Amino acid sequence: MQTQKIPVDWFIGETTFPSTAFGSSESGTSSVHGSVEGRHRTQRLGEFRANATLLRWLAIGFAICWVATAAPPNKEGLALEESRMGIAQTLRLDDAAWRTGNVESFVKQIDPNVGVEWSSAWQREWNLARHAPDSHRSVQDSQLLAAISIGDLMMVPVQVDRPIANAWHQSPYVENRFYRLNADKWQRTAPPETFWGRQKSLATANLRIDYVERDGQLIEPLMPELERLIVSIYTQAGIPLPPPQAKRHLIFVPSLQTKWEVTGYPIEIVSPTLLPIAVALTPQEAIIDTVSRRVIHRMMLESSYGFRPIWQVLTVGMENWLRVTVTDVPSLWHQRVVPLFWAEAEDHMPLELIDITDGRSLKLTSEERQLWKYMAAQTIIEYVHEVYGPEAPARLLHRFPAHRTWHALIEDTFGVSVQAWEAGWNEYLVTQIKEQEHP
Repeated sequence: MQTQKIPVDWFIGETTFPSTAFGSSESGTSSVHGSVEGRHRTQRLGEFRANATLLRWLAIGFAICWVATAAPPNKEGLALEESRMGIAQTLRLDDAAWRTGNVESFVKQIDPNVGVEWSSAWQREWNLARHAPDSHRSVQDSQLLAAISIGDLMMVPVQVDRPIANAWHQSPYVENRFYRLNADKWQRTAPPETFWGRQKSLATANLRIDYVERDGQLIEPLMPELERLIVSIYTQAGIPLPPPQAKRHLIFVPSLQTKWEVTGYPIEIVSPTLLPIAVALTPQEAIIDTVSRRVIHRMMLESSYGFRPIWQVLTVGMENWLRVTVTDVPSLWHQRVVPLFWAEAEDHMPLELIDITDGRSLKLTSEERQLWKYMAAQTIIEYVHEVYGPEAPARLLHRFPAHRTWHALIEDTFGVSVQAWEAGWNEYLVTQIKEQEHP
């Protein structure tokens, strides 16, 4: 892939940001299950992050204003503004199609010459989001944050407030979109291969990352942090790191479509240039969050070979526990699930382990019930780690293949009856509830 220098011009549009992007207590909380001191530390990190983000946008705004006052509008500037207005009109049509569920109108905003892998990915996400649990909530208009001229295309960071089918992501979010002028109409398209630049690769003791030149500015400075992340994940899980010849291999692909999760192959991750990023996160935090989730999931797949289906929920609980333990990046998934869990848990205490694998008594929707069970499973891992020691979660994990009932698993792993174990777990939950009421 050859690198081609493409002329770039910028236009920063006017926009407003929701309060959750700038230091709300929610965006600064990665877990409610750590110590009170840990929660306050994470909140301070969130406030610092929010202030830094705000200052960054203010700096860009001041720079643009300085340039604007230093010179009168020129032909190129007027053309860029005209392009921005045309793309804003396309965004309005796209929003109208969303609100009415008019898929034909949505498709008309797509460049007919774009590759099917792009158009099908956009349509698939649109259709999935239309059926998301909160698909009927009111949404804000999409906001054009900037307009960047790249050859005959425009790259447009857009803030979108719509439901997302992926439970691990959160709205509103910002994503880069590309538009081309076709017959006096701006339509969504995909960047050419020359936009991405040459293939690159970096390696550390336990990690190899392949990426394209366009993403290097984000990925390369994060390599030391990502190496520490890999080591922390395996250490916290009590699982040996892969040998040097089989080090964890990630590929950031310039595509919206990645291969299925298959053990023994590299982990494919969507390029950070294309990744939808929640407004509560910086691009760097979004990368760390995505890498942590994908590496943890792969590690658990490899470690859980032969597991019985009954332990699937507990496996997800361990994945979530690892995620909030090894990184300070706010867990947006937990912001949604934690209040749901505690509200329902208090009504059903004392909880029983059968609630984790059944949960039919919960007065929740099917999706909420599944999320509740995942969160309950995470509290099990937290309790095991705190009461039985740092190595206990791994000991529990390694017992999964041998057992098919809670009684056998608990008695074999911890040497106590299920009734005694459940009593201790419920005492732990009561303590957590009191901490939340009086942080």
